[in-house]
Amino acid sequence: MKMHIGVNKSCCVLIVASAFAAVNCFAQSIKNADSLMEKGHYAEAYVAYTNIVFAPDGADVTDGNRAQSLLDAPRCLAKLKRFDEAEPLLDKAILERREFAVHVAYSQALGELPHYGKMVKGVFSRVNEWGVPYSSVEHDRVKRLKCLKAIMPDLAKQTKLRQRWFWNEVVNALEMNGRNRGAAWKLLELTSLTEIPQVEERVNLGESDFEVGPAPVDENGEPLFYSLVKSWEDAKNDGERWMFANTARAAVDDFGRRNSARSLGAFAENQFGVCRLRDEGDLKKLIEDLKSLDDDETITRLANGVKRFKLPVEYNYMRMWRELKEYASIASEYERRYQFVKACEMWKKAG
Repeated sequence: MKMHIGVNKSCCVLIVASAFAAVNCFAQSIKNADSLMEKGHYAEAYVAYTNIVFAPDGADVTDGNRAQSLLDAPRCLAKLKRFDEAEPLLDKAILERREFAVHVAYSQALGELPHYGKMVKGVFSRVNEWGVPYSSVEHDRVKRLKCLKAIMPDLAKQTKLRQRWFWNEVVNALEMNGRNRGAAWKLLELTSLTEIPQVEERVNLGESDFEVGPAPVDENGEPLFYSLVKSWEDAKNDGERWMFANTARAAVDDFGRRNSARSLGAFAENQFGVCRLRDEGDLKKLIEDLKSLDDDETITRLANGVKRFKLPVEYNYMRMWRELKEYASIASEYERRYQFVKACEMWKKAG
């Protein structure tokens, strides 16, 4: 599906082959590009980074050089407020380059772009402003996931660092548009990766393009916890995709495990934490219940009302915060539970 993204095509990708014709050493070119960017010469740095991305096979350029340059080129465009040139550049890169790292960099770079903009004569133009009427979040999200899904078969051959980077991108893309916060109900859907969504006019101008609300419940009215599937293909919804990707990241190495625990802790608190009661009109009536909560329990507002329940071990955000030694987060949670003695102990540990 073709998108109408505003861009001056003559500026889409500037390849200046003659700039390097006399010197067959791209290592020096990379240093020059970095130096130009550090000095604020963003237009020149953009040209230099673009040449590195599209350097011919056999040039003195690693796939890591190409990937880093694909991240830095759109960052230069952002400094120049030439946002509309970034997406065509990125699309050209993954069409012409097959390196795993370049495709992961594509996802990260697309995620860093502004996802909102204006429509001028039927053409969408990205702007780094709040409250503009059109959104490309779903468009960008599906493009990221589609790119990452395509290189998933090559994942096992990559270094641990790149495996962790890959899963970071999958988790981040799945969470877009408030799916790890107030729009978590959207994780019940299984996003199709065959067609790219169109840019749409926004209905909501808040944290998500979708209606936000409490965590969803299952057919029995109980809080909905996503199960862990054996493979990406086995996932029946985006929630199970998220659980699979986050768990796969944890299996890479200790850094991945900590990132995974941090993401799952944040997701669990956003859905099931007592923080969901802060707008609850009857909060005063719940104080004694909050004081009696064990660490593996919560009282929160679900889609069908306020409920007290025990959290599964994998959704116990207090346990994850203890593992990560995030004592300030634990202290704040104890305060919300009116358990002030415990809160003081945690604040002391937090320094």
